[in-house]
Amino acid sequence: MSQQQEHTVRMLNQIAANFAWADEDEATARVLDHITRFWSPAMRRIVRTYAESGGADLAPTARAAALKT
Repeated sequence: MSQQQEHTVRMLNQIAANFAWADEDEATARVLDHITRFWSPAMRRIVRTYAESGGADLAPTARAAALKT
């Protein structure tokens, strides 16, 4: 994993952790909303590509949101 990919994955997991209080569907929607509003297309592409290749280091809600970008 590249350093940029590792950093982006770590940030996405941190965002997902902030919504741990919500059920999976709501948490995924909130993570997706956040990255759609605040992340550049390049950052979204990095996590989507990583998620599509299995996304081993992504939290479940982070992976689900990444796949919807």
